[in-house]
Amino acid sequence: MRRCPPPKSTAVSIEVESLDDETVAGKPAAVVKVTGPEGKTFTLAFDKQSSLPIRLEAKVFGFQGAEVTQETTYSAYKEFNGIKRPTRIETKRNGEPFGDIKVLEFKALEKVDPKTFEKPE
Repeated sequence: MRRCPPPKSTAVSIEVESLDDETVAGKPAAVVKVTGPEGKTFTLAFDKQSSLPIRLEAKVFGFQGAEVTQETTYSAYKEFNGIKRPTRIETKRNGEPFGDIKVLEFKALEKVDPKTFEKPE
C-alpha cells in the first residue's frame, strides 16, 4: 500500500492501494482503491493503454437515504482544445441503469476570477 502525503495546506491524508488488474468494457485496466480521511473508499480503473480513467465505483446514498453501489463508466474519449474528456458517461446503481450522459461539447474556462475563491463574508 502506498500512502500519499497530504498537501502542505491541509492535514488530510489518503491511502492508495493497487488491486489486481481487471478487464473493464473489454479493455485491460489497472485498478486502485482509494481510502479517504474518514475511511470511505472507492475504486478507480484506468485503461492500461491510454492511462485514462474508465470506471469509478463507490458506495453512495440514494434518494431515500439508503446506501447503494454506484458504478460510473467513462468512454468515447475525445480531445477538446487539448483536453481529453469522455463523451459517454454511464452510471448504474446496484447494477441498474441510473444515468447516461453524452457530451457534445466541452469548453474549459480560460481564466477564473480570483474572487471566486475568496471566503464569503
